[in-house]
Amino acid sequence: SSGLKQDGIKLYKDYGVIALPENYSTDPANPTRLIILCQGTGERTGATTNPLNNHGWKYFLAKGYAVMDMNGMATGWGSAMGFPVTDQHYANKYVLQCYKKGYNYVMEKYNLHKEVFVMGISMGGGASTLIVQHNLLPVIAQAAFCPALSLS
Repeated sequence: SSGLKQDGIKLYKDYGVIALPENYSTDPANPTRLIILCQGTGERTGATTNPLNNHGWKYFLAKGYAVMDMNGMATGWGSAMGFPVTDQHYANKYVLQCYKKGYNYVMEKYNLHKEVFVMGISMGGGASTLIVQHNLLPVIAQAAFCPALSLS
C-alpha cells in the first residue's frame, strides 16, 4: 500500500507492504498477529518490488501471521537530505517515522492485534532495535541480525 502522508510541512511518499494469511478474519473477536520485518539498506519496497521475498515471509503467512514492511526512507527524500546512497535508510531516526506511520495505517485498516513481533536483518536489525529502544510500538518480542551493531 502506498500513500501520501503529511509530515510537518513536508509531503512525501513512501511504500509499504502487508501480506495477510489465508485465515485472516475481519471478526473483531479474532484479530491476526502482525510481524513487522525490517529490511536491510540494499532492499526497497515499491510498486514492483517486495523485500519480504528475502525474509521467509511465506513461512509466517502459513503459520497464520500477517507480515508488514516499510521502506524506512521516503522516495526521493534520502538524496535531498544528503544520504550517501540514495533513499536507503541506514536505521536512523527517520526510519522510525515510516514504521510508526505504517503501523498506524495497518492498525486502522485491518483486524490486527495491537502488540506485534519485530525482526530485522542487516540494517533492518538496527531499525528493529531502534523501534524497541524508543518504545515506538507495543512489541512482544524482537529478533535482529545487524553486523554493524556488533562493531559498535
